[in-house]
Amino acid sequence: MWGVVAYHGPDAENLEDMVVKTTFCATKLSLAEQGKPMVIIAGVPFGTPGSTNLLRIVYP
Repeated sequence: MWGVVAYHGPDAENLEDMVVKTTFCATKLSLAEQGKPMVIIAGVPFGTPGSTNLLRIVYP
């Protein structure tokens, strides 16, 4: 798992809020670069243990 960094950030209210908060935290912590792909893994509905069912690729 080369290049994988796990980070537990603030709770999100919806999917778009999750993307905004995740990209903000990742760029502030120098874990992501502007224009480079970043993978977000989450579970929907939020707050449900064992529901990791979302993989989204974003470009901060």
